[in-house]
Amino acid sequence: TELGFRAVKGTAVRPHEWPDPNNKMVDELAQAQAYRALFRALRSSDVRGVFLWKWYTDPNTQEEGPAGFSPRAKQAEAVLGKAFAR
Repeated sequence: TELGFRAVKGTAVRPHEWPDPNNKMVDELAQAQAYRALFRALRSSDVRGVFLWKWYTDPNTQEEGPAGFSPRAKQAEAVLGKAFAR
């Protein structure tokens, strides 16, 4: 299962509709909350693995900017760390 949320307001409303050039309102908290809600829901499901969209293997890659999908160095990174530590 692939999942990902941009760091923008309303990211959990229609995460499949991207890119949305009109939504550039950076909101790291919204991204973190979306991941938190997702992992809470997955606890009671049969899903046993996920692919994170879009975490670059090169930490210097900043193609999307602060509103992008990558959780690196954002609040969502800590949420993902806790979820995968379980």
